[in-house]
Amino acid sequence: MAGNITQFVDEFERQMNGDPIYTHCWKELSAIEDLNSITVAQVTEIIEPYLYKWGRMSRVMGTRKYWNWRQDLTEAYHMCGNLLHTYRGLDLGSVDLAEYKEGTKVCYDSFTLSVGPVSAGKVLHLTCPSYFPMWDTDISKTIRKEMFPGGGKGMGLFTFDAYYQFMHANKYFLNAYREELENLAQKHGKPKLKILDAWLWQLVHGELMPNV
Repeated sequence: MAGNITQFVDEFERQMNGDPIYTHCWKELSAIEDLNSITVAQVTEIIEPYLYKWGRMSRVMGTRKYWNWRQDLTEAYHMCGNLLHTYRGLDLGSVDLAEYKEGTKVCYDSFTLSVGPVSAGKVLHLTCPSYFPMWDTDISKTIRKEMFPGGGKGMGLFTFDAYYQFMHANKYFLNAYREELENLAQKHGKPKLKILDAWLWQLVHGELMPNV
């Protein structure tokens, strides 16, 4: 399995030429220490290319529901700024998720109202890249089917409960393959959760996942 992680991630990085859009946006957002004072201009400059060019979310973000997403997301940052400051210092692999569940829900729900659930996961990850994982429909469905009894039926696909379950799955992977993920993160200059996302994206097309 470890060999597959290295093979998949190295090939992903090769095809993406080092994934420069993600890296640039991640470093730019990391440089903003006080998220309570982030501006609409900064959200537009950093988050827009991240979602549109890297995340390919322009079609969703262009719908009427999200016409004011830049202002709405800025306000979500202001509301959640103190929580996000705390989460920036956390490593998902080593925290007790139950201790931070309430605040995590506040952040997820606020960002989901602003940009939708898939974009919320992407933006929260960019903001706190060692704590919040990214997700999408295929990865979420596959993890639920292969790792959790009943596949999370009755939970909803993109509810907070589903995301919280997804965080537990990522925590499992971070610990099960800690050494490999740490080595790849250092090699490619990315957060471990970003490395894990590249691997999971490819796993949904083939190998079954282990039971948690």
